[in-house]
Amino acid sequence: MTMTPYLLVIDGFSTASQYRASFAAHGVRSIHLHAYDHGGGYPLDLAGYDVTLRLDGSTDLSAVMAKLEPYNIVAAEAGLDAAIPLLDEICRRLGLPGNDPELSLSRLDKYEMVAAISRAGLKTAAQKKTSQLADALNWQADAGTWPVIAKPSLGTANNNVFICTSARDIEHAHARIVGQPNIFGVGQAQLVLQEYLRGDEFIVNGVSARGKHYISDIWKYKWIQEGRSTAIRDDFNLVPEDDSAVEPLRDYTCRMLDAVGVLVGPSHSEIMLTPEGAAVVEIASRPMGINFSPECLRNSVGYSQVDLTLMAHLQPEQFLRAFGGKVYSRQNCAKVLCLISNQHGTIRSDRHLEKLSQIKSVCGTNMFRKKDDELVPTTDQYTCPGYVFMTSRSSAELERDSLYIRGLEEEGLFDVG
Repeated sequence: MTMTPYLLVIDGFSTASQYRASFAAHGVRSIHLHAYDHGGGYPLDLAGYDVTLRLDGSTDLSAVMAKLEPYNIVAAEAGLDAAIPLLDEICRRLGLPGNDPELSLSRLDKYEMVAAISRAGLKTAAQKKTSQLADALNWQADAGTWPVIAKPSLGTANNNVFICTSARDIEHAHARIVGQPNIFGVGQAQLVLQEYLRGDEFIVNGVSARGKHYISDIWKYKWIQEGRSTAIRDDFNLVPEDDSAVEPLRDYTCRMLDAVGVLVGPSHSEIMLTPEGAAVVEIASRPMGINFSPECLRNSVGYSQVDLTLMAHLQPEQFLRAFGGKVYSRQNCAKVLCLISNQHGTIRSDRHLEKLSQIKSVCGTNMFRKKDDELVPTTDQYTCPGYVFMTSRSSAELERDSLYIRGLEEEGLFDVG
């Protein structure tokens, strides 16, 4: 075995693509292990990895370990939720710091994560998992309230998440979910029905080391529903650390991370703050997606989630002294604007996107649609054409610039035909 240190990245889609450069700056080479063919529309860029491996459909873990045996792997992370059980087991077999493999499903399956968090004594939504339409309808009838949420048990990216206000809506959700693959190509055998939680929804990101958790950034969602069966994201704004929502979210998140076995590395949670307290929407043991701009995070809180994950793996004592059990400090206001398409057709030109880079508060963009791609009206995260990352000392400037960008959308950010 070589003594050169290596980072293992499993399915380095989205924000996980940032690991290789971050670790390389500290003298750590990188191995990419491709386990799943689908990245949900995210490109998989393998340039820059020192070693690339592929499972080729194998489920034999001994074959996977044989591929990794020649390398001195010092840390491992994943970019897709579907890769979490594989990551946990590889860490266990290599003796690396990792999350609890006995609780992998609690960080993957939407029903199991809520069940695990409920067993820990935390507030959660009432729920039912089933493949049978009759069971789903009976559960709602017994609950006696509308609306209810229907989602895939192994879903991601808000894809095929429905707000159901009638039996017909549940029938539609069942047909769209059961037996259909998710955006990563993973088959869905069951749907999850959940109580509709009312309140403000937040993103809570964190990084952990040796079971101690640092809350790295909290964002407040703004949604657009307007009678839709699926809500679409408008934007999310970085919450100042002294906001009254931060402490209950921090307390709930840390207890939740313990409940689902997060010990090291990044976490991404979505939590509803209801009148009765915080309640989980979902949790993942990976960095926040959308290939989140590291510049936006460094400008607003001082570190990106990937920066902190590197420290948690390579310098855990330093990480714990600086961050263990603490909460971020907001240095600048920040907003992520979710672009909304009202256009339909093949993109002939995206030349209008140049106007975004001329806006002072814009520090980055991540566009999912480019020339010759098919553009459709936005109905969920998966059909969002892109994100605009913004920072400023002034929240008023961010609001003005957001309105300007919405105006550009109305004019048409893309030429379609």
